[in-house]
Parts: sequence; structure tokens; C-alpha cells
Amino acid sequence: MKTNGSRYVLLAFACFIAFILYFVIKVQTDSAYDHELMLEDYYRQEKKINKQFDAETAVTEDLKPQISQTTTTVEIRFQNQAETLIGTAAFLRPSSQKSDFEVPFQIHSKQFLNIPKSKLEKGLWYATFEWRQNGKDLRFKQNLYVE
Repeated sequence: MKTNGSRYVLLAFACFIAFILYFVIKVQTDSAYDHELMLEDYYRQEKKINKQFDAETAVTEDLKPQISQTTTTVEIRFQNQAETLIGTAAFLRPSSQKSDFEVPFQIHSKQFLNIPKSKLEKGLWYATFEWRQNGKDLRFKQNLYVE
């Protein structure tokens, strides 16, 4: 029986399709590859994100914390502070997740938050402050470069 090149092309094409179909079936039937793009508690997560967004937009210019650095500490001063502030300060290091930490705080009138520079390596940090002031939840993010 004489064969020409078109039969080999069709055979190669059929083998390629079978190869692709094998992996499609394997991914669809194996639970190890079962990754969903949508979370199961999607609506709860969405509400959390909306609350964070509302808290960020509620911070006006006169409520933004002022961050300054001394030789040994990073000082965070909260503005228009007539009451005790309770919240958290999170410091995230983009280059090392092990360095990330969170500090709960309770600041009385005219006090400020001191973070020792010994806890902060030199370089870039993402600082996020969440607190409650005047009956509103507030959230402020700022990039901080420690020298």
C-alpha cells in the first residue's frame, strides 16, 4: 500500500489532539487541579473590601496621620485627636514577608505612636493604619522609606 505525506500529517494532527484531550480530561477529573477563580464567601469578602474602601475615603486631609523619623524611632501623630484612639498599625515589607508585623495601639489625647527603628529594616515599608475616631472607622495607607 502506497502512502503519501498527507496521511502522516493527519496522523500527527490526530496524535496532537489526543495529547491535548488527555490533559483536558485529566485536569477536569483530578481534584488536585480544582482551582476556582471565585471565592466561596465572595459576598462576605466584598463587604469587607467595601468597608475598607469606605474607611480609606473617610480620611480627610485634617485626619491623616503625620509620620516623622528620628534617629531611633518612627513617630506617628494622629490629627484632631480629642478622644482615645484604638486601632492597629501594620507594617509590610515588600521584599520580605517575614519582616511584616502589626502593632495594636491605644493613644490618648496629644500622644503619638512610637515604632523603634530596630523593628524596621532600612528600606521601603507599606504602612497601614486602622483606627476609630469620632464614631467613624478610618484607614490610611502610606509608603514609608526608613533611613
